[in-house]
Amino acid sequence: MASVLRSFVCTEHDHLMNSVILYNPKNGASCEIDHILICSRGIFVIETKNRSGVIYGDETSNEWKQVLAGGEIIHTMRSPILQNETHIRFVKDILFRKIRASIPIAGYVVFVQGNIRFIDSSCVCTPFTLARILSEYPECLSPVEQDRAYRALRAHLEKYPVTKEQHLQYIRSRYSDEN
Repeated sequence: MASVLRSFVCTEHDHLMNSVILYNPKNGASCEIDHILICSRGIFVIETKNRSGVIYGDETSNEWKQVLAGGEIIHTMRSPILQNETHIRFVKDILFRKIRASIPIAGYVVFVQGNIRFIDSSCVCTPFTLARILSEYPECLSPVEQDRAYRALRAHLEKYPVTKEQHLQYIRSRYSDEN
């Protein structure tokens, strides 16, 4: 997925951030974002899923289903759209606090195995369709805005570093509190 997104990094003002863990100091929450692309076409928050089988879901469901072995095994998962909406909120909040500007941010969920046939959502796609979708966005960010957004996110990461283990501890504590 990173290689598809790298094709949109064409100038020194375009930035691709992979495996980013953001922290909210107000509530102690953290989130792990697979990819953040900052380019002249906007800021894109990408959630990548590598799930096999048949996936069923839509924009309004809290849980999606993964069906394996011809229907014999059914797993549920939290809606990746809702998951990515949380990621987008984190990015928006950081950028608004740091640069006091509302910058267009779009989010997509990419199923790398292409098994999206039974998913009803315009923000879920395959790696191939994501490249086409992103290329159709009009240019809306100046080089200065791109760099400012990237610096704001980098500054936040430096001020609030979170390790993978700390993030996993947060996730475990969050879900154990819900049970």
